[in-house]
Amino acid sequence: MTLSNGVLLMYSWFLIDSQPRIGFYTSHDDFKYMPSLSYRRLVKVGTRRLKTKVGGGSENDNVPVVLDNSDGGLIEVFRVPPLRFRGVVYRSVKDGKIKVFSGTIVSIQVNDMITLNLET
Repeated sequence: MTLSNGVLLMYSWFLIDSQPRIGFYTSHDDFKYMPSLSYRRLVKVGTRRLKTKVGGGSENDNVPVVLDNSDGGLIEVFRVPPLRFRGVVYRSVKDGKIKVFSGTIVSIQVNDMITLNLET
């Protein structure tokens, strides 16, 4: 995993385990891994924050996923927010794909970018 300025590089796609499954990707090279309902809208996967326990509180592993909604094209997709669905971030490797992060979607912010926060 390569990090630069808090942004995960070399990511390829993000899947939401809903019915139907929804995929978001960055490059047509990764389209072969996409379900039938998919969009080339993945902008970035933020820095993974590891589980901490500070002062009696705790925070689970979590990561934000950002999608491009500058034209409002994803509003209908997120009309019913996929809260509590599983989200998985993958990246391409020479011989296929590897899972980078898997977690539950715990919050969504919608504006010109859609940010989904995943937590283990």
